[in-house]
Amino acid sequence: MKFPNILFILISILYSIKFNAQPWVDSLQSKTANFYTIQNSFKEYWNNKPYQKGKGYKIYKRWEWYAESRVYPSGNLEYASPSKAYEEFNNYLKQQSKHRTASVITGSWIPLGPFGSVASPYFGAGRINFIKFHPTIANTMYVGTPAGGLWKSTDNGTTWTSNTDALSVLGCSDMAINPINPNIMYLATGDSEGDTRSLGVLKSTDGGNTWNTCGLSFLVSDAYKAYKLLINPMLPTTLLLATNGGIFRTNNSGNSWTNIKSGAFYDIKYKPGDTSVVYAVKSSFFYKTSNGANTSSSFSVFASAELGGDGRRLAIGVTTANANYVYIVKAGLNNGFGGLYQSTNSGNTFTIKSTTPNIGGWGFDASDTGGQGWYNHSLAVSPTNANELIYGGVNTWKSSDGGSTWSLFTHWTGSGGKPHVHADVHAIEYLDGNNIYIGHDGGLDVSSNNGITFTPKNALMNIAQIYRLGLSATKASSIVTGHQDNGSNLMRGTTWRSVSDGDGMDCFIDWNYSNRMVVSYVNGAFKISINGGLAVSDIINGLTGSAAWVAPIVQDPNTPNTFYCGYQQIFKTTNSGTNWTQLGSITNTDTFDYIAVAPSNSSYIYATNGSTLYGTTNGGTTWVNINGSLPVSSTKIEKMVVNHTNPQNIFVTLSGYVSGQKLYSTTDGGITWTNISAGLPNLPCNSIVYVKNSNEELYVGMDVGVYYKNASISSFILFNSGLPNTIINDMEIFYPTKKLRAATYGRGIWETELYTTLNAPVASFSIAGYICINTSTVITDLSTNNPTAWSWTITPPISSTAS
Repeated sequence: MKFPNILFILISILYSIKFNAQPWVDSLQSKTANFYTIQNSFKEYWNNKPYQKGKGYKIYKRWEWYAESRVYPSGNLEYASPSKAYEEFNNYLKQQSKHRTASVITGSWIPLGPFGSVASPYFGAGRINFIKFHPTIANTMYVGTPAGGLWKSTDNGTTWTSNTDALSVLGCSDMAINPINPNIMYLATGDSEGDTRSLGVLKSTDGGNTWNTCGLSFLVSDAYKAYKLLINPMLPTTLLLATNGGIFRTNNSGNSWTNIKSGAFYDIKYKPGDTSVVYAVKSSFFYKTSNGANTSSSFSVFASAELGGDGRRLAIGVTTANANYVYIVKAGLNNGFGGLYQSTNSGNTFTIKSTTPNIGGWGFDASDTGGQGWYNHSLAVSPTNANELIYGGVNTWKSSDGGSTWSLFTHWTGSGGKPHVHADVHAIEYLDGNNIYIGHDGGLDVSSNNGITFTPKNALMNIAQIYRLGLSATKASSIVTGHQDNGSNLMRGTTWRSVSDGDGMDCFIDWNYSNRMVVSYVNGAFKISINGGLAVSDIINGLTGSAAWVAPIVQDPNTPNTFYCGYQQIFKTTNSGTNWTQLGSITNTDTFDYIAVAPSNSSYIYATNGSTLYGTTNGGTTWVNINGSLPVSSTKIEKMVVNHTNPQNIFVTLSGYVSGQKLYSTTDGGITWTNISAGLPNLPCNSIVYVKNSNEELYVGMDVGVYYKNASISSFILFNSGLPNTIINDMEIFYPTKKLRAATYGRGIWETELYTTLNAPVASFSIAGYICINTSTVITDLSTNNPTAWSWTITPPISSTAS
């Protein structure tokens, strides 16, 4: 009679494993996977399942949004890596250097933020991958970001600076500092937790002021991800790099490297005080060598049975408090907490200390199941107490008894009576027994009292990954932004603050009333504020169907209370979002990505859902496909803009990596299209601005750089001076001061004067008998704008000679 019960239990366990295992995660980590295989696996897993926090759903959707248009139609994930963009951008620069005949002013970009908040309402800066301390200078530290480069602080995180904006890749996954000569530093490129493939290791010999390639360089097509970079503190000419393609070793300060152990290794550590002993982990296996990892054969598998053999990812913890202690924390097949294992004999044997509660989940009581251990999975051991550990997943948890029991340490909402620290922890570092540093998807938090309180340390760290921006039409200091995992944020004056939390998406500021603004959460969760962002309320009544991850919403350029948004159909509101009405009917199952309304005639509306461009000339009563000759079989439509005076003059940007197919224009509403891509590099083309009342002046934002042309220039020129080598997602012009503003995916908001302002010819003239050449005169009005007309006279008259 007991057999059926046992069989039932076995079937239940197997079902649970099948339900909780997420096969798309394995594909996402593979070096050879195809985008569409991963996408289908994800859809199959989540089909008819409710959304659950902290289970990797949003992390995948962010990645999918970024990758989908870039890999179309092949699904080749090489094109989904920013490293591919840097390769193509460098090829472009080489070609430009061969043909450049004259110098041109090409931008004067400066950063505007958002800088990480240190005040309430709090918002994060952006993701931190690692934290490193200077070995000899107190209060000097470094953090690395997935798309914003390396940052340095000399005052324990109060302020930050970065000088890596010109590097070929701004993603960095780990760093090593020579403890004997700290001016020698090594940087592992790429983003191990994201989509940036590694280009190898960079080296600096001047304390990080300049960086150069060393003997380990990867191609994007090699599909390497670098996880951990380790320098031998006793013999710093030796370094080890753990990657998804093996462990690499150099014995000559990075001049040459050897792959000494194949496989996907997530973590690697030296035994404290004995660098002949090296520990390394794969998904379910712990490796140890006692000869300094000189050869592949020196690595032996230890404790694979003790660790259960069913892990998704392992992380190692060691401590100077007792060099013989080794900890392994496992993310299980469901990506939740899979167990904490302890060795007291340098990794020769392990004892399981705990498998519950689920400290890898999102709940403050650890009562939920699963997690996102494939994405973030961290462990730190106190340097003064070998039994004190901190685990980082969605939240952080602390153990004071070697991992037998756990208590909540920090929480992403401040629940459970614990300090608020942003979710998704990637790095935990003890400086000593009391000072603890946590790097996460919102930046850096620091405690100086062993976790009783935490303080954000993000000021001046401009690393936001921004989807969209919106500008006030009249106030130069008003900008609203939508951030990856750091909400919608507003700049007023010189201060930034949070408007709405979560992931911030499309947004705008009312052109007629700057205290009214629209922000959004994922999948078309639109919200409005009428009091300058102090409070928001939903505006989704009447919207049906599903919406894109970054769903579009725009304001009518002529009627301020009219908005348009895209789900699987295009919707319109005439009362600022109180109610929505579907515009016509489009035979379509995809979600819309972008909408543009003609400034000169609001009856002309254009919308794209990836590979199809729709247009209407009657306000949405009827829609037609206007793809025409656009090469949508080989690339996807990204953005469009409409001429301010001609509603049928449209400019369309294309994503992907098809050389010479970046930008197209039409003057007849899409009946015919002209390729105007000359001068643009082979990069995804993400955004475009048409300067109103101009000689067809265009600014194009790509995966690296901004580019400019007008009707008098035959091809685009790079307009990038001062701008980091990062993705340009969105751009707008603030016309009162003639400033172009760009939203980047990794380095926040930047601003420059327009090309025509920077490059305007200056006439020669004479004042008081002096001839003035190649200069300009500024006449300042001191009348506080009381007159209604002005008349200026220069005596003698300006010379007719022009420079």
